[in-house]
Amino acid sequence: MCEWLGVSTSGHYEWRDRPESATVLRRQLLVLLVKEAFDESDETYGHRRVYAQLVRCGERCSPEFVRGLMRGQGLVSCQPRPWRH
Repeated sequence: MCEWLGVSTSGHYEWRDRPESATVLRRQLLVLLVKEAFDESDETYGHRRVYAQLVRCGERCSPEFVRGLMRGQGLVSCQPRPWRH
């Protein structure tokens, strides 16, 4: 298969055994933190509130990045409607 793809066998195994990059590890950590913050809010927090909670905890990221993480995990906030007569 390596020959068909045009890569060397040693290059393939070097790529396969390479450790995860710092970016991938940070992204995995943020995915866990986003999921935890979302679950603590009883699935009512949207990306803005989850982002604010991450900033309060000292994590540096952007609201759009949090939005993308939530979308990738399928986390959709459910805003309860106020009770009315």
